Amino acid sequence: MRKITYILFLILISCCLFGCSPQKNAETTPTSSTPSATPESKGSDFRQRALQGEIVEIPSGSSVDLDGDSKDETIELLVPADDEESYSLTVGDYTLDNSCYGLTGKIFLANLYGKDLFVLIGEYGPSNDDATYIYSYIGHVLTYLGVCAGLPDVFEINSDNTFSTTVRGNTLQTWFHRATYVITMFQTSDTRDFEYIGFSEVPKGMYPVGTMVSANIEIPVSKSRYDQSIAFDIQPGEIVMFSASDDSDWIYVTTLVDRKSGYIRIGSDTNNLVVDGTEVSGGDCFNGLCYAD
Repeated sequence: MRKITYILFLILISCCLFGCSPQKNAETTPTSSTPSATPESKGSDFRQRALQGEIVEIPSGSSVDLDGDSKDETIELLVPADDEESYSLTVGDYTLDNSCYGLTGKIFLANLYGKDLFVLIGEYGPSNDDATYIYSYIGHVLTYLGVCAGLPDVFEINSDNTFSTTVRGNTLQTWFHRATYVITMFQTSDTRDFEYIGFSEVPKGMYPVGTMVSANIEIPVSKSRYDQSIAFDIQPGEIVMFSASDDSDWIYVTTLVDRKSGYIRIGSDTNNLVVDGTEVSGGDCFNGLCYAD
């Protein structure tokens, strides 16, 4: 009896291990995956991002609808390996050559005006002189508009059809400020279509500077840019803050201790100050000026 019970027990165990569990299907269910973006969808994405105000970097060879005619244009940048001072830009059937200095090798798209996308090519320049070459593609024609200060990735698209970038100041020392530009255009008489022909700066009254210096000599300070009577004199050794400048003729200064303020005049040579009617080198006037070169 015990032998029979033991045999039945072994049979039951064997059945549970091998015979009673259902056999699993050897085929596995494939996992779902998102299909990779096609070149067409990438081009559409580039355009939409640019139209929303983003400065969009694209690979050379990308196809994007630049002028909104629902037809993509292939955009290619060629930089010769043995020549660091030239490049070629091809858009559609058009190719333009240009000279450069330290090209970044990157292509950007930006909606600088209307619904058309502009092509931006950046360079580092010889000495803190970052710049961007700007191209339009209107009516299936590639046009070089000119060079603007600042690299493409510091451009900012404004809501009033202007764009801003960082430019190098021209007065007394090396400094940088934001500047705003607008695309200029004319209307053809036959089709009344707009053709983009360039861009121009929209100057501001004053730009922030933010430099602190000490005076080497006595320097007269005018009451305003329009009232040039003397408000006070900066004394040798006095600490002065450069608050703002029009990047042309005037610097607004404030003394550190007694907070007196006014304007000092830039000379015809923008590296000089006008002191008692005579142009004096900025380095002779102040200690602490910044020079990048």
